[in-house]
Amino acid sequence: MLIVEPGQYPREAEIAKSLKAEQAVVGGLIECVYPWQDNACIVCNDEGKLEGLPLNRTLDDYDVIAGTFFVVGLTEDDFCSLTNEQVERYKAMFFKPQLFVPYRGGLMQVPYTNPDLPNTPESIKQDFAIRHNLPELSFCAVEGFDHVMLVQYGKDGYWEIDAPPEGIDAKTYAESLNAAMGVTKQQQTAMLYGLTVGWDKLAYRFPDIDEQGRITRPRKNRDNKER
Repeated sequence: MLIVEPGQYPREAEIAKSLKAEQAVVGGLIECVYPWQDNACIVCNDEGKLEGLPLNRTLDDYDVIAGTFFVVGLTEDDFCSLTNEQVERYKAMFFKPQLFVPYRGGLMQVPYTNPDLPNTPESIKQDFAIRHNLPELSFCAVEGFDHVMLVQYGKDGYWEIDAPPEGIDAKTYAESLNAAMGVTKQQQTAMLYGLTVGWDKLAYRFPDIDEQGRITRPRKNRDNKER
Protein backbone atom coordinates (compact mmCIF):
# COMPACT_ATOMS: atom_id res chain seq x y z
CA MET A 1 0.00 0.00 0.00
CA LEU A 2 0.90 3.67 -0.17
CA ILE A 3 0.63 5.59 3.11
CA VAL A 4 0.07 9.35 2.90
CA GLU A 5 0.63 11.34 6.09
CA PRO A 6 0.09 15.08 6.62
CA GLY A 7 3.28 17.00 5.95
CA GLN A 8 5.12 14.00 4.50
CA TYR A 9 5.86 12.43 1.14
CA PRO A 10 3.94 9.22 0.38
CA ARG A 11 5.69 6.02 1.42
CA GLU A 12 5.26 2.39 0.47
CA ALA A 13 4.47 -0.03 3.27
CA GLU A 14 3.13 -3.48 4.03
CA ILE A 15 0.77 -4.21 6.90
CA ALA A 16 -1.07 -7.25 8.24
CA LYS A 17 -4.29 -7.99 6.41
CA SER A 18 -6.62 -7.17 9.30
CA LEU A 19 -9.09 -4.48 10.34
CA LYS A 20 -7.04 -3.76 13.45
CA ALA A 21 -3.91 -3.05 11.39
CA GLU A 22 -5.85 -0.85 8.95
CA GLN A 23 -7.39 1.16 11.78
CA ALA A 24 -3.98 1.61 13.35
CA VAL A 25 -2.68 3.29 10.18
CA VAL A 26 -5.49 5.88 10.01
CA GLY A 27 -5.87 6.22 13.77
CA GLY A 28 -9.50 5.18 14.11
CA LEU A 29 -12.54 3.85 12.28
CA ILE A 30 -11.92 3.40 8.57
CA GLU A 31 -13.85 4.79 5.61
CA CYS A 32 -13.29 3.63 2.03
CA VAL A 33 -13.43 6.14 -0.82
CA TYR A 34 -13.58 5.08 -4.47
CA PRO A 35 -12.64 8.13 -6.58
CA TRP A 36 -11.10 6.32 -9.54
CA GLN A 37 -12.11 3.87 -12.24
CA ASP A 38 -9.28 1.65 -11.15
CA ASN A 39 -8.81 -1.34 -8.90
CA ALA A 40 -7.68 0.89 -6.06
CA CYS A 41 -9.27 2.96 -3.31
CA ILE A 42 -8.46 5.34 -0.47
CA VAL A 43 -8.88 4.24 3.13
CA CYS A 44 -9.05 7.13 5.61
CA ASN A 45 -10.28 7.96 9.10
CA ASP A 46 -14.07 8.06 9.10
CA GLU A 47 -14.12 10.79 11.77
CA GLY A 48 -10.95 12.63 10.80
CA LYS A 49 -12.48 16.10 10.61
CA LEU A 50 -14.71 15.60 13.65
CA GLU A 51 -11.64 14.65 15.66
CA GLY A 52 -9.74 17.68 14.36
CA LEU A 53 -7.03 15.69 12.64
CA PRO A 54 -4.68 17.81 10.50
CA LEU A 55 -5.81 18.36 6.92
CA ASN A 56 -3.77 16.20 4.60
CA ARG A 57 -4.51 16.24 0.85
CA THR A 58 -7.26 17.41 -1.47
CA LEU A 59 -9.12 14.87 -3.52
CA ASP A 60 -10.94 15.99 -6.66
CA ASP A 61 -14.69 16.34 -6.08
CA TYR A 62 -14.35 14.88 -2.60
CA ASP A 63 -13.21 17.76 -0.40
CA VAL A 64 -10.13 17.51 1.83
CA ILE A 65 -9.00 14.35 3.59
CA ALA A 66 -8.06 14.86 7.24
CA GLY A 67 -5.47 12.67 8.91
CA THR A 68 -3.35 9.85 7.54
CA PHE A 69 -4.81 7.72 4.75
CA PHE A 70 -3.58 4.93 2.55
CA VAL A 71 -4.12 3.83 -1.04
CA VAL A 72 -4.59 0.12 -1.56
CA GLY A 73 -5.51 -2.24 -4.39
CA LEU A 74 -8.88 -3.94 -4.78
CA THR A 75 -10.13 -7.35 -5.72
CA GLU A 76 -13.82 -8.15 -6.15
CA ASP A 77 -14.39 -8.38 -2.40
CA ASP A 78 -11.22 -7.39 -0.55
CA PHE A 79 -8.10 -5.26 -0.45
CA CYS A 80 -4.92 -6.34 -2.21
CA SER A 81 -1.49 -4.99 -2.99
CA LEU A 82 -1.07 -2.16 -5.47
CA THR A 83 0.71 -2.91 -8.72
CA ASN A 84 4.03 -1.18 -9.38
CA GLU A 85 2.28 1.03 -11.92
CA GLN A 86 -0.37 2.04 -9.39
CA VAL A 87 2.25 2.81 -6.77
CA GLU A 88 4.02 5.24 -9.10
CA ARG A 89 0.73 6.80 -10.27
CA TYR A 90 -0.63 7.55 -6.82
CA LYS A 91 2.75 8.49 -5.43
CA ALA A 92 2.93 11.22 -8.08
CA MET A 93 -0.70 12.25 -7.43
CA PHE A 94 -0.13 12.78 -3.71
CA PHE A 95 3.57 13.54 -3.79
CA LYS A 96 3.61 17.12 -2.48
CA PRO A 97 2.38 17.76 1.06
CA GLN A 98 -0.23 20.51 1.23
CA LEU A 99 -0.70 23.38 3.66
CA PHE A 100 -4.24 24.75 4.00
CA VAL A 101 -4.51 28.48 4.67
CA PRO A 102 -7.69 30.55 5.17
CA TYR A 103 -8.16 32.64 2.02
CA ARG A 104 -11.13 34.66 0.81
CA GLY A 105 -13.68 32.72 2.80
CA GLY A 106 -12.26 29.33 1.87
CA LEU A 107 -8.99 27.46 2.04
CA MET A 108 -5.94 28.01 -0.16
CA GLN A 109 -4.15 24.75 -0.88
CA VAL A 110 -0.40 25.35 -0.87
CA PRO A 111 1.60 22.38 -2.17
CA TYR A 112 5.24 22.36 -1.15
CA THR A 113 8.42 20.31 -0.97
CA ASN A 114 10.89 20.05 1.88
CA PRO A 115 14.38 18.62 1.32
CA ASP A 116 14.69 17.67 5.00
CA LEU A 117 11.76 15.23 5.00
CA PRO A 118 12.47 11.49 5.10
CA ASN A 119 12.89 9.82 1.71
CA THR A 120 13.35 13.12 -0.14
CA PRO A 121 14.09 12.35 -3.82
CA GLU A 122 17.45 13.53 -5.12
CA SER A 123 15.64 15.66 -7.72
CA ILE A 124 14.06 17.75 -4.93
CA LYS A 125 17.45 18.38 -3.34
CA GLN A 126 18.83 19.42 -6.71
CA ASP A 127 15.95 21.85 -7.22
CA PHE A 128 16.72 23.49 -3.88
CA ALA A 129 20.41 23.75 -4.78
CA ILE A 130 19.54 25.52 -8.04
CA ARG A 131 17.44 28.01 -6.02
CA HIS A 132 20.34 28.67 -3.60
CA ASN A 133 18.73 26.38 -1.01
CA LEU A 134 15.51 28.38 -1.10
CA PRO A 135 11.97 26.95 -1.21
CA GLU A 136 9.65 27.38 -4.15
CA LEU A 137 7.11 29.15 -1.91
CA SER A 138 7.36 31.19 1.29
CA PHE A 139 5.09 33.33 3.41
CA CYS A 140 6.54 36.77 4.10
CA ALA A 141 5.57 39.84 6.08
CA VAL A 142 6.75 43.45 5.81
CA GLU A 143 7.06 45.60 8.90
CA GLY A 144 4.24 48.12 9.08
CA PHE A 145 1.79 46.06 7.04
CA ASP A 146 -0.78 43.82 8.73
CA HIS A 147 -0.97 41.19 6.04
CA VAL A 148 1.01 38.19 4.90
CA MET A 149 2.31 37.62 1.39
CA LEU A 150 2.75 34.28 -0.32
CA VAL A 151 5.85 34.63 -2.47
CA GLN A 152 6.95 32.30 -5.26
CA TYR A 153 10.63 32.04 -6.07
CA GLY A 154 11.59 33.90 -9.24
CA LYS A 155 8.16 35.48 -9.70
CA ASP A 156 7.20 39.14 -9.41
CA GLY A 157 4.19 40.01 -7.29
CA TYR A 158 2.58 37.92 -4.55
CA TRP A 159 -0.69 36.60 -3.18
CA GLU A 160 -2.05 38.63 -0.28
CA ILE A 161 -3.24 36.26 2.43
CA ASP A 162 -6.17 37.11 4.71
CA ALA A 163 -5.45 39.00 7.92
CA PRO A 164 -3.75 36.92 10.63
CA PRO A 165 -5.90 35.33 13.33
CA GLU A 166 -6.82 37.68 16.15
CA GLY A 167 -3.98 38.25 18.57
CA ILE A 168 -1.22 37.24 16.13
CA ASP A 169 0.85 39.77 14.19
CA ALA A 170 1.63 39.26 10.52
CA LYS A 171 5.31 38.39 11.08
CA THR A 172 4.51 35.68 13.63
CA TYR A 173 1.75 34.31 11.42
CA ALA A 174 4.06 34.11 8.41
CA GLU A 175 6.71 32.35 10.47
CA SER A 176 4.20 29.80 11.79
CA LEU A 177 2.97 29.00 8.27
CA ASN A 178 6.55 28.67 7.04
CA ALA A 179 7.48 26.41 9.94
CA ALA A 180 4.73 24.01 8.86
CA MET A 181 6.42 23.80 5.44
CA GLY A 182 9.95 23.54 6.82
CA VAL A 183 10.88 27.07 5.69
CA THR A 184 13.35 28.76 8.05
CA LYS A 185 13.46 32.44 9.05
CA GLN A 186 16.65 32.78 7.00
CA GLN A 187 14.91 31.43 3.91
CA GLN A 188 11.89 33.66 4.53
CA THR A 189 14.10 36.78 4.60
CA ALA A 190 15.96 35.68 1.48
CA MET A 191 12.69 35.17 -0.39
CA LEU A 192 11.50 38.66 0.60
CA TYR A 193 14.89 40.02 -0.46
CA GLY A 194 14.56 38.39 -3.86
CA LEU A 195 11.05 39.77 -4.32
CA THR A 196 11.92 43.35 -3.36
CA VAL A 197 15.51 43.71 -4.61
CA GLY A 198 15.42 41.34 -7.56
CA TRP A 199 15.73 37.59 -7.99
CA ASP A 200 18.68 38.01 -10.33
CA LYS A 201 20.71 39.60 -7.51
CA LEU A 202 20.52 36.42 -5.46
CA ALA A 203 22.75 34.77 -8.03
CA TYR A 204 25.74 37.03 -7.30
CA ARG A 205 24.93 38.98 -4.11
CA PHE A 206 23.23 36.63 -1.69
CA PRO A 207 22.78 38.48 1.62
CA ASP A 208 24.23 37.32 4.92
CA ILE A 209 21.28 36.35 7.11
CA ASP A 210 21.38 35.13 10.70
CA GLU A 211 19.18 32.40 12.21
CA GLN A 212 16.57 34.97 13.25
CA GLY A 213 16.15 36.12 9.67
CA ARG A 214 18.06 39.40 10.08
CA ILE A 215 20.27 40.58 7.25
CA THR A 216 23.77 41.18 8.62
CA ARG A 217 26.52 43.27 7.07
CA PRO A 218 30.23 43.12 7.93
CA ARG A 219 31.36 46.14 9.95
CA LYS A 220 33.80 48.36 8.09
CA ASN A 221 37.26 48.69 9.59
CA ARG A 222 38.12 52.37 9.57
CA ASP A 223 41.82 51.58 10.11
CA ASN A 224 41.95 49.55 6.93
CA LYS A 225 43.27 51.90 4.27
CA GLU A 226 42.97 49.39 1.44
CA ARG A 227 40.51 50.37 -1.29
